[in-house]
This record gives sequence, C-alpha cells and structure tokens, in this order.
Amino acid sequence: MSGPNGDRGQQWIHPILGDLTVWYSTFEKYAAAAAVNGADFHGAHVEAPATLDRVWQILQDHAAEIEAQPPHTVEQLQSILEGKVPVGPYHEGSICHMIWHWIHGDHD
Repeated sequence: MSGPNGDRGQQWIHPILGDLTVWYSTFEKYAAAAAVNGADFHGAHVEAPATLDRVWQILQDHAAEIEAQPPHTVEQLQSILEGKVPVGPYHEGSICHMIWHWIHGDHD
C-alpha cells in the first residue's frame, strides 16, 4: 500500500480497494443502508465517518485478513445498494462487518 500520492493531494490508492476516498464513502453508505438480515451486517451501522488516516491505518493493520478475504469493491457495493445483487443471510465473520467495527473501534 502507498499513502497519499504527493502532488495529487489527499488521493489514497489501496492495492485491493482502489481509490480509498470513493471506496470508504460507498462503504459507509452500504453499512448505513444494511438490512436487518443482510449478508455483511445485522442491521444498519451508522457512526460519524472516520478520517482517511484512520481508515488507512486500519487497512494496514489488518492487511493479512483483508488480502485473505477481500471486502466488496466499489462496483459491488454500488450494485448491492442499487438492489442489483441480492444479499443475505447475515454472516457473522463478514470482512465488511469486521472492517466497519475496526474503523469505528467498537464490537458487537
């Protein structure tokens, strides 16, 4: 992973997730819109958005888990949000659920 890209300002590029600004914004919308028995969440998950510094650090700290079980891409998250891809039932070990709680520092 590489941090901010110098002269391009605060653009964060992750090797699996791509543009972290876009991915994280879409990820937070997905978590907030989660159905009670969705595949990745057991209901809506809403908190104040974290800084990209925090998101970046969490992704680095958990790189092995994320590489072993990559979370949804922006395109996959958008398809789920648009109802194009069915999700469910809830999977307790979902990497998306774990990432959300790692970022926000709380656990179910």
